[in-house]
Amino acid sequence: MSIRRDSVDALRQLAERYGIASVYQGMDRATVRAPQESVFAALQALGADVATLDDVADAYERRRAEAWATICDPTATIWDGQGHVRVRLPSRHSTTELHLRLLQEDGEALEENVSVRDYKVVGSARLVPTSSILERAVELPWEIPAGYHQLEMQSGELSASVILISAPSRAFRHDRSRSWGTFLPLYSLTTGQSWGAGNIGDLGRLLDWTAERGGSYTGTLPLLPAFLDEPFEAGPYSPVSRLFWNEFYLDIPAIPEFEHSSDARSLVESADFKRDLANLRANELVDYREGIRLRRTVLEKLSATLIDRGGDRYDKFQAWLGDHLHARLYAAFRALVEQHGSGPSGWPVEIRPEDVTEAEYDQDAFNYHAYVQWIAEQQLDALPRRPKSNSGLYLDLPIGVNGEGYDVWRERESFAAGFTVGAPPDLLGPEGQNWGFPPLNPLVLREHGYRHFIEVIQHHMRHASLLRIDHIMGLHRQFWIPEGAEAKDGLYVHYPADDLYAILSLESHRNQTELIGEDLGTVPPAVRPAMEKHDISRMIIVPFEVWEDSTSLNEIPEGSLTALNTHDMPPVAGLWQDWFNSDRQATLVALLQGHDLLAADVEPDDLEAVIPATLEFLGRSDARAVLVNLEDLWFETRSQNIPGTTDDEHDNWRRIATRTFEEFSNSEAVLRQLTRLDSARRQTEHDDEEL
Repeated sequence: MSIRRDSVDALRQLAERYGIASVYQGMDRATVRAPQESVFAALQALGADVATLDDVADAYERRRAEAWATICDPTATIWDGQGHVRVRLPSRHSTTELHLRLLQEDGEALEENVSVRDYKVVGSARLVPTSSILERAVELPWEIPAGYHQLEMQSGELSASVILISAPSRAFRHDRSRSWGTFLPLYSLTTGQSWGAGNIGDLGRLLDWTAERGGSYTGTLPLLPAFLDEPFEAGPYSPVSRLFWNEFYLDIPAIPEFEHSSDARSLVESADFKRDLANLRANELVDYREGIRLRRTVLEKLSATLIDRGGDRYDKFQAWLGDHLHARLYAAFRALVEQHGSGPSGWPVEIRPEDVTEAEYDQDAFNYHAYVQWIAEQQLDALPRRPKSNSGLYLDLPIGVNGEGYDVWRERESFAAGFTVGAPPDLLGPEGQNWGFPPLNPLVLREHGYRHFIEVIQHHMRHASLLRIDHIMGLHRQFWIPEGAEAKDGLYVHYPADDLYAILSLESHRNQTELIGEDLGTVPPAVRPAMEKHDISRMIIVPFEVWEDSTSLNEIPEGSLTALNTHDMPPVAGLWQDWFNSDRQATLVALLQGHDLLAADVEPDDLEAVIPATLEFLGRSDARAVLVNLEDLWFETRSQNIPGTTDDEHDNWRRIATRTFEEFSNSEAVLRQLTRLDSARRQTEHDDEEL
């Protein structure tokens, strides 16, 4: 598409109106211009009425007029109970009086009349020769409690209604200023009783064991539902939904119905079941297909037992379904997927959420999916969580969802059709990256008062003492790639970061959940100051902070979370030769020796000395939290995931830890390393208190 310079400028201006960056800074700070075809496609996905360049000028004027013709934006955010909203009224309006009515979340209403002329003009526009609009920053006359409120405005014949988010400016922080925790993917964590992969009961054991060692939390990968049959997508970062849990991780013998189901117990004791279970346990990799098949044969019997027995637990189940209407819709969706063997794009006819009837799916499948979600909530509720002592679960919130999943089906308007999210070319990915999931539409999100985003955050924070926000840069902007195009042909679309931070901060206080932002990779300048402003911890990963031309680590900022690696990297023993070349090894060893953490005669390849010393160094640092990948403590070399590879190329998200819980929890070497870290953390906290 070749166009004139003036047309390029007009298209850029229209794109800016929709939050699209048609020009961005790429590798080596080079200016990158997104293809015009990509800009057009993004405009159309965001609702612009453009088909050709001839439509751009009119579309720009319509968009501008629409923005100025509304009294106020659909949502507004204020911090710490006070703030203003931007109000737009004709300069020659019939009255200067503005009636404000605040309907608070608790139902109480506040009302006040103000004169708009008392407030500063912050913008103006002339729509037609005889009509001009003035925008004023109207200070709200109340101390507004934290919450989601409805603000109604009336001025003469003009009126508007705004969803007002009132949030603490800083996210919740636990009492302990120096903490540490353990990390292991739940599928990788096994005990002598596990069914070929870890379960929520195993996670509870690890939480308790970590707390007994002095740790404050245990982290794992996302526990969200996945397609484990047809279609099949087991990866934790492409979930069916960010609003439900993965029944693969249920601790089945601990479910109350198991005690009352002779059918389920007989099945589990049968020779065929024991043989299949033994095969699962013998695998070095998780077999998700066989694992969910085996689990489901038992869970279906438990679901039937609940229904057949009736009684108090059945009544509680029905009450839960009545209070969680989306759980009913989710169960119907999963039943429909099973019936057709595909996601919605493969169904013979389109079925909208509002049109689903019981006649369209198998009732037993519905009962199964509703039941396992009820049980998952119960088992997660039973995990240790002691917010005042900063103890509990560290959960991970993925940035996206499977395009064939429940969230996209239910919230179709909230997702931008025809695009997937990824990353532009950079040093780590010269061709760019396509992560494969559809982006949320920021304009629709805002129009809906962020309802879907709030639900996602609440779902996780109900159970998390700490929540990691995957790719926190996505709160500011996301890289959209047109379907069928290469990653390099994408562009950035901006998101309403202030509103999203407000929701995170508000919900973190309500749930006493601390926030971690994954800020690795290409980070726009506004991101880290925003994280600091709102008390969201950065992630400091040691290999990224060691440089061969330096004599020390980069400074570890106070308030950050630090670790030796991430789930997308090999453990330290695997990194040591590939990433830590001889110069980097020498830098780290010299640093540790300079702090009297390593003897002078320790060789760089002596990881049994280097890893515990590095953990102690992190424990002594200003980092707020230290996260320990348990596999580092027995010098594992293999990765859990290699980004950019397929299942045929690598065993992504499937590798079971070489040591069971019983083995590593009783290992003197493991216990010694954690004791050393705990002592360093406690001493650092004590020193802080003395200061």
